[in-house]
Amino acid sequence: MEVSLFSAWDGLGRFTRECCGVEPLVLGKAWRLLAAEPAPEVRKQYPKVQVDERQAEAWHRSFAGAWARHAEAW
Repeated sequence: MEVSLFSAWDGLGRFTRECCGVEPLVLGKAWRLLAAEPAPEVRKQYPKVQVDERQAEAWHRSFAGAWARHAEAW
């Protein structure tokens, strides 16, 4: 689970930086989903956790695809 969380956060970060030009926490706070970045807490509890590159890329594609569809609708 911790790898999935860490990978999802990494994928979200790639999306927010590439498509929105902001850090992921900025978007998380704007959507009132997050008060703090989850990665440090995950690292504290699971110091050896690593991002699964395939999962992170899949999350990035998922977010970016939804963003592109939304942008086309405007």
